[in-house]
Amino acid sequence: MISLDASWRKSITRVLDDFAEPSYVRASQTFRALRQPTMPSRRRLSPRLAYGRHRGPARRGCRHAAVVIVIYPHRETGRPCIALTRRPMTLSHHAGQICLPGGRVENGEVAIEAAKREYHEELGVELDRATCLGTLPKIYVYASDNLVDTFVLVHQDHLPVWAPDPTEVDQVIEIPLSALSRLGRTAADSIVQIDSVRRGKVAEGDEVFNYGFSYPAIDLVDCEGRQHQVWGATAMLLAQWGEVLHRAQSGNG
Repeated sequence: MISLDASWRKSITRVLDDFAEPSYVRASQTFRALRQPTMPSRRRLSPRLAYGRHRGPARRGCRHAAVVIVIYPHRETGRPCIALTRRPMTLSHHAGQICLPGGRVENGEVAIEAAKREYHEELGVELDRATCLGTLPKIYVYASDNLVDTFVLVHQDHLPVWAPDPTEVDQVIEIPLSALSRLGRTAADSIVQIDSVRRGKVAEGDEVFNYGFSYPAIDLVDCEGRQHQVWGATAMLLAQWGEVLHRAQSGNG
């Protein structure tokens, strides 16, 4: 069983520091400096799209978002886990998708405070007593034009009972840390390909067409034994987090 003691926290912080990206606050190079991290998990789960604009650096002037991975002992088993949320099917964007709690960083707001605020707004739980262990490498999501910070926090005690906002959260999904650690060891075995078809429209004209594409997703089993498929940016971030866990436990950090 994974322990959340001081030694484990120190190992996680060390691995996160090893993955840290260069500073992005240098005047004119703020977004030019962004590059794809070397973590294999991100490459494995990047969408296989044909045009290069879906890869590479973030767009100058893109939006800033922050999400948070909060580790805490499960209320019934005491085993360390994290919470994901499933978005309601009524939403116009990313309906039904599983994601990490988080959202847009508002003007004048610090990214980590935005992540904590969104966690509280979505799940009804304050994170005042949680400790930040570090961050995952930044990720640029082309589809939403968001540059995303991912903070890793640990809460030593049980969290209060969830009080999710029904307009933002359809289901709270608790994933054991052990499952994510296994993902870091055997990511290739957990990745599945999902085939999808979407409708498009020619920019000039009324012609409508269908186009198919395939994208990778990961299979995860929650604390209740139910299986879920996670894809997109959330899958990449969870795979990266699994890689951090695996390296910390194996002493490769």
